[in-house]
Amino acid sequence: MDNSGGYTFKLESGEIPAEYKCLICHLLIRNATELPCSHVFCDQCLLKWEERQHDMNKDAPLRCSLCNQAYNNQTDKHPSKALDRIIKTTLNVLCHQKENGCEWIGKIVEYKDHAPICQFVKINCSLAGCKEKIERRHLQEHEQKCCHRIVKCPHCQIEQKFKHLESHLNVCPEMMVDCKNPECQVRMFRKEVPLHLKNECLYEPVKCKFASLGYTGMIQWMDKKTHDQEFAAIHNKMLLEKHIETSRELQQTRDEMRDMKSKINSLSGFKGNQAEISDAYSLIKETKAELIAVKAELQKTKTELTSTKIEHLKTKNELQEVRIEVADLNNHCNQLYQLVEHSSEIVCSHLLNEKESEIVFENKSFENLVPLLVKKN
Repeated sequence: MDNSGGYTFKLESGEIPAEYKCLICHLLIRNATELPCSHVFCDQCLLKWEERQHDMNKDAPLRCSLCNQAYNNQTDKHPSKALDRIIKTTLNVLCHQKENGCEWIGKIVEYKDHAPICQFVKINCSLAGCKEKIERRHLQEHEQKCCHRIVKCPHCQIEQKFKHLESHLNVCPEMMVDCKNPECQVRMFRKEVPLHLKNECLYEPVKCKFASLGYTGMIQWMDKKTHDQEFAAIHNKMLLEKHIETSRELQQTRDEMRDMKSKINSLSGFKGNQAEISDAYSLIKETKAELIAVKAELQKTKTELTSTKIEHLKTKNELQEVRIEVADLNNHCNQLYQLVEHSSEIVCSHLLNEKESEIVFENKSFENLVPLLVKKN
């Protein structure tokens, strides 16, 4: 409660009686000070009035603001304890939060007990970082919903402010998530996703191993082997073109090296131009570095070409094995066909020689062939 000037309370009865009103601040008199002329003011209001008079004229006597009677501020004014007691202990005042709904009515001396518990006073939220002022009656409800309240992640149990929870859930390693590839439909902890995409997910798009040679298409991991087989010819062509290009660059670098050596030899007898010799050596060093890089690239291309040739040869061998199996199956079918033809001739011969006799087949597999063979003959 502000101690400067008069009390800001409103009286239950309405208007402030003239004998209790300070005629400088027009509020209830606080710490009443009486002048020789019997006019009473708040002690702080009277001090400010005296300071203003002194600022205007240091030598002029102090005078009452109402009746203009002169007085000595050291000897003529005195506190009015009786009036103070009447104002603080007999007048019924309203709570400062009356307009917000507080129904408290009491004496000024009693207000110091009511103020700390008044449910309509706005106080600061107790949570760190929150700047809101909340009526005391709503404080508990606010703190249960405040975005600065501390909560635990339901997945990893890490404590954090509620306002950070949503962004945390987007990266929480212990949260169950779906694989980013819709066809996969596997759920896992977020921390397991990188390993899953690298080693397990059949639907993860990957680059062709010949991407460095210009193939820009993406393929699913499960189609990688089929892709390598189907595009073997294209891959071989790309490797060959890269090999030719690298060889050309290598030859060009060698030619440049040869030119540099020639220049060095021509300058070896001329000792005066050290700058040109130094530049030539620097250029040779740079060219040598480029040559090493080109050789490494050429070796890489050769390795990839060899790997592709091995895979291509493996595929050809598998195809040859299939062809052999098909040939064996054809031979077996021809032998079976010859056996059936031979059996047919035997049956027909018996039928012609013994038309009326009953033929008894030792091999039951021929019984069903007889009607067909007879009908055919």
